Amino acid sequence: MLALALDHLTTLHLDGCSALRQLELRCPALLSLHLQAARLLPQRTASRLLAGCPSLEVIDVQHSREFGEAVVALGLAARARSAGGAGAGGDAGGVVAVEEGG
Repeated sequence: MLALALDHLTTLHLDGCSALRQLELRCPALLSLHLQAARLLPQRTASRLLAGCPSLEVIDVQHSREFGEAVVALGLAARARSAGGAGAGGDAGGVVAVEEGG
């Protein structure tokens, strides 16, 4: 279990933490999160991560299995929402670029 609440953290590298089973982040300034090979993180963690880190722009989830797939799905949904609502007073927060590879 790793839980962080850091207001000024902008980048976090947890690549290779393949035994990580729980992750809670409340890092409003976090822009870049690297979680390659986080194979044991459950899918439900993805939505909590995005909610706790509203400024995220990049999430690297290569080789993170189901967790990576959940992040990709949520990231694509966020991009679609922001494309439809950004210029019309909609919420453009939570837009993420994701990389998934197995």
